[in-house]
Amino acid sequence: MNNKKIAILLPFKDHFTNSNAGSASIWIKDFNKRSKYRKNIKIFGNTDDLEDIIDKKNYINISFNTYTFKSKNISYVDEFLKHNNKYKFDLIEIHNRPSYVHHLITKNIKSKLVLIFHNNPLALGGSKSIHERNDLIEKCEKLIFVSGWVKEKFFEGLDR
Repeated sequence: MNNKKIAILLPFKDHFTNSNAGSASIWIKDFNKRSKYRKNIKIFGNTDDLEDIIDKKNYINISFNTYTFKSKNISYVDEFLKHNNKYKFDLIEIHNRPSYVHHLITKNIKSKLVLIFHNNPLALGGSKSIHERNDLIEKCEKLIFVSGWVKEKFFEGLDR
């Protein structure tokens, strides 16, 4: 996997900045410091403060027209897909947005998907129902939970 291209897709509102980082950004910053794949990773996010980016070398800002009939989240993921078509990532790591996974699946991407849950999955769009969670289990290469409690919530009501 040393030559594999990896994309990390932050939640739309999670800024990858030193002064305004959300939980996913902090987790990525700490995790990537020790990753042997650090040189293969591109981090995608959306922020206005490009001077305060945590990792300027690996960060790509996703800008898009917010005046559209699509939701901002869907527009954000669609803009990311343009980068995915360019780089052809082997793996896409998505933080705390199961709805992004479902949207990427509808686009028939070839990349493997990893979804990392930071919060209660039963409160996130795309993992509230048993059907949605079973779909994530089937479609994702890996599901990662930042705590035992988050993992327990994900599997609540599932026959596994």
